Amino acid sequence: MMCSPVRLILPRAPEAHRSTVMPGISDAAPSVRGVEPYRVPFLFDRSRAPIYRLVNVGSETVRGVTVTLIGAGVMPANQPIALAPTEALEVVIRGHDLARSSAIVVRWLRESGEDYVWRTAF
Repeated sequence: MMCSPVRLILPRAPEAHRSTVMPGISDAAPSVRGVEPYRVPFLFDRSRAPIYRLVNVGSETVRGVTVTLIGAGVMPANQPIALAPTEALEVVIRGHDLARSSAIVVRWLRESGEDYVWRTAF
């Protein structure tokens, strides 16, 4: 019995979307020069554990802010909320040695509608 070779066929990008840098590969810019960086607009205040504060230290209101706990520990679920500059979201997180066994993931939307995710440790 003879096996036929497997061939991978990738879809081709339409002519208008093909890159001039690496044809057929990517339309991404070859460098990040000229790209304005976006800083994470939050401060994660750990000073009053087990009550933690996520403070919006940015210059714009962020929407759909959620916090998710990864790892050992317990945290009540929170509904997505909007945070204006200087506003804070307080969450209660309990667990043994959170710094070694857990992290949080913060998700938010900018005013432009862009979706962001930030993972940080205790």
